[in-house]
Order: sequence, then structure tokens, then C-alpha cells
Amino acid sequence: MRIGFILCIISSVFCIKQITTPIFCKNVFDCSINGQCVPFNNETSICKCNTNYISVTVADYLLDNTLTPCNYKQKTKLELFLESFFVGIFGVDWFVLANGNGVYIFAGVCKIFTLGFLGIWWLADWIRILAGTFPDGNGMPLADW
Repeated sequence: MRIGFILCIISSVFCIKQITTPIFCKNVFDCSINGQCVPFNNETSICKCNTNYISVTVADYLLDNTLTPCNYKQKTKLELFLESFFVGIFGVDWFVLANGNGVYIFAGVCKIFTLGFLGIWWLADWIRILAGTFPDGNGMPLADW
């Protein structure tokens, strides 16, 4: 926990983490505009996010931890693959995924000046997108096709 805290402070004040456990709700207003409160069993209901939305917690170590269900829109593999295919040699795919992450922005700038390391980096990005191993700048996975 302390290592995560230090890494969050070094990289930024905010750290984002995907919630994988069900989020329980009592009414439709508990699940934000991007989700629905659906029955889970006879006694409880859970938030079911709309397509391409997931629930994340934003750990702000200076203030408090906050959670709003279905609050994060994922980038899709298809849209990122098309961006990478057509303009990825100029680093656009890294800028699109950056979400303010300085490492991703720096990688995009490097990709511009090397023309995708003469196409090798460009090809490697396609493989990472197709394999589903290319997270966005917040470390969240890409949504399916």
C-alpha cells in the first residue's frame, strides 16, 4: 500500500484503479448516467455499466477516495487500431491514450521524431492493440471491438 502511495505521488496526485467487485445499488440514481441498477439476486441489486464504461476509483491521497459507478469510458480496440493504422506512425495513438500521462505524451513525441522508429514501433503497437496488452494512460484496459 505504501509503495502504491509513493508511486502515485511521484506520477501524479491522482491514481485510478478499476473496481472488479460488484457495486451494490438501491435505485437507478446510484449508478450514474452511464449504468443501470439491475437485480443481482432476490435481495440486492448491482450497477451494470453501459457499453465501454467501467467503474474506477480515483484515489486522491491529498483529499479522499471517491467512487462513482460506471464513471470511466474506455477506448475501444477498433478505434485505437484504426487511429494507429492511419496516423500511428506520427504517435497519434499514444496521444489519444495519454489522458494526461506524461510518459505516453513523451512516447508520442518520440514516435513523431523517429517516424514510429522507422515503422517497427508502429507495427509493435498494432500487435499490442490486437493482443489486448495496450492499456491507456491510466492503466485501464481497452474495451473489446
